[in-house]
Amino acid sequence: MNKPSNEQIAEWLDSLRSNVHFVWTDVALRSIPYVQGDARLPTALMVSYLQRKVPISVKWQGRFVLLMQTMLERGHRADGMINRTPVWLYILRFRFVDLYPQLKLPGQPIVGVSIQLAGFFGALVKAALNVQVNKESVERVVQQRQAHFDYRSILKTISETHLDQVSIPNLIQAVNALSIPSLRKIDVDTPYQVVLHPKLPKLHRFLIHESVLNGHAPLLKTICQRNPKALSLKDFWSRTALHLMAIFDLQHAMSSVDAPSGVESIKDGFGRTFKDIESWKRQCVHSSQTLGVSDNGGWNSDCLTEYRTQKQDVDVVDYDKLSWQQFQERYASCAKPVLIRGAPNVEVLQKRWSRERFERRFAKLPVEVGAIPYARSLGREGGIKSFSQYRADQKDYVFVQLHPKQHEALLNDIPKLGYFSNLVEVHTQFYQGPAGTGAPMHLHTDAWNCLVYGEKRWFLMPPFQGAYSAMPVRQWVDELYPSMKVLECMQRAGDILYVPKYWSHAVLNTRESIGIAREFLNPYLA
Repeated sequence: MNKPSNEQIAEWLDSLRSNVHFVWTDVALRSIPYVQGDARLPTALMVSYLQRKVPISVKWQGRFVLLMQTMLERGHRADGMINRTPVWLYILRFRFVDLYPQLKLPGQPIVGVSIQLAGFFGALVKAALNVQVNKESVERVVQQRQAHFDYRSILKTISETHLDQVSIPNLIQAVNALSIPSLRKIDVDTPYQVVLHPKLPKLHRFLIHESVLNGHAPLLKTICQRNPKALSLKDFWSRTALHLMAIFDLQHAMSSVDAPSGVESIKDGFGRTFKDIESWKRQCVHSSQTLGVSDNGGWNSDCLTEYRTQKQDVDVVDYDKLSWQQFQERYASCAKPVLIRGAPNVEVLQKRWSRERFERRFAKLPVEVGAIPYARSLGREGGIKSFSQYRADQKDYVFVQLHPKQHEALLNDIPKLGYFSNLVEVHTQFYQGPAGTGAPMHLHTDAWNCLVYGEKRWFLMPPFQGAYSAMPVRQWVDELYPSMKVLECMQRAGDILYVPKYWSHAVLNTRESIGIAREFLNPYLA
């Protein structure tokens, strides 16, 4: 006689909670009962996965999918709530694409969740680097990173190619090859509500906007082919997909799509057509009259002259000639890098961070040291030292994310730097290093970089067109840079450089440098 399903469910839940090895047993799979719309088992399984009661591995992700798939096929639901989030949303967010066909999705637009790069892409790039460049196995990388995302198929796809650095276009292509849930009319025609932060406005946008913001050209083409009028849909900022394609340099995605009449003349909230944005991004404005500081604050002034450049491929403007509104319109809203000179209170930071004063006040400061930033996460040697220990041999680069308690004194030293303080901070990083050090080609969300003392040479590549490397930057300049098409500029002491979201960039210190970088939430691009 078969047990009632409630009793079977209770036994399964008890086994899951009491025995961490239960999920591997034949009984775990065989004893999943047939039910009509019960959500308890999928919810409990997802909780176990989130808590990493079984460490993340290729094998465990495969087993997790099999268990969840069996539950869904036997009538269980994936709409149980975990921290106010339904199980199906975790499945989409983590890219468990094998489960998509079994999901019964609610009557609301949700496909956008399955293509969002935020959170997903940052860890993937580092995992891809360990597979492609460091030649580590997919199994080892998944186990080391312990990310909830299902990177297995992407990493296996790229594991056959060994490169000196990760190609972002190739990686995006692999990501976009993943399945997405079947498109429904509601997914395309209904706006998504996006809440980034309490200090930022509640945004709305459509799936066609999400496809551009996340570099998903195949989805963009599918939407346009099904309904060309989707190109006229506007987001919170009154932008169409054409505006966003101009911002992210994705115009090639329209190669096989005819835009309906009138769409090209639609203006965004700043009164710009998409062609106005294209034209503006092609311009290069050099209007700064601000003079740089004459000394290097006691830090070493020796310069790698042969690594300097005369190129200045990004806009260079004075702070007092660029209002907050103009910064948003000309740069933050259209992902255009800009070098800003003469920002208020930079000189205050320069007084506080002269070499003699900094070494005296922050000798015990814990800092992360390596040939490149966050070296250990990229398979390179690195470690934590006090600043005085680092200065004793000073052969590497200091790059550390500042924490409110551990680095409270250093954070308190940073004054408000004009309207840059209006931006909603994600986190602040401190850097210091001799000439020849710096950061290899990488990418992240929007950020600004304030060089307190020193001199830097920057190399930049537009969104979805760049690379990711773990090669020490001086070696990268010597070996890989000559074959790459990049924008360049020189940053001097006191300059603040805005680097937009997904712009790949590398930085070489041509003189001993010290400064801060702050990532922030940009409501126009997030």
